[in-house]
Amino acid sequence: MTDTQTAQTATPADRLPCPECGQACKGAVGLGRHRAIKHGVPGQSKGATGRRRRAERQRATGKARHPLLDALGETRQLVDDVLAEFAAMMSMIGEVRGWNKTLRKALIRSRAESLRMTQQRTASEDKE
Repeated sequence: MTDTQTAQTATPADRLPCPECGQACKGAVGLGRHRAIKHGVPGQSKGATGRRRRAERQRATGKARHPLLDALGETRQLVDDVLAEFAAMMSMIGEVRGWNKTLRKALIRSRAESLRMTQQRTASEDKE
């Protein structure tokens, strides 16, 4: 007699033996869990087979696992686009502020130059 046959004959009536290794499990759920974990045998419940079929169908069609994941991906893309535009706008605002600073300095220089020239003219007119 093999080890599996020995285990099958030695298991109590309320336990189910594993067909692969002969370990006694408390029920169908326990046996299914044992086989899935220890031997990699996929489950046979409606939920397990339904998930497997749905996953296979989605892999074949190339769709996401859930429609909300598609929406989430689109939303993330929109947020990324908006953030990129915002960053570009902030950069432009910084450039404009820089221009304003440069223009302000140039205006102050030109006013100072005008004032200096006016003072020189006034001074030269006073001398005459």
